[in-house]
Amino acid sequence: PAFAEAEIIEANAGIRPSYPDNVPRVHCDGRRITVNGMYRHGFLLSPARAAEVGRIIFPGTS
Repeated sequence: PAFAEAEIIEANAGIRPSYPDNVPRVHCDGRRITVNGMYRHGFLLSPARAAEVGRIIFPGTS
């Protein structure tokens, strides 16, 4: 009966979208390109990661 009256105070997973070395990854698997692990630096790193994806899609261009 007491559990039925329980209230969730907080829900937290404590998971961060980063790799242990804090270096983001651009991975190409066939036709799929994934960019992961930018965590809180995504705003700063996005232009460089976009350029890297562009080089994968259009090889031989700068």
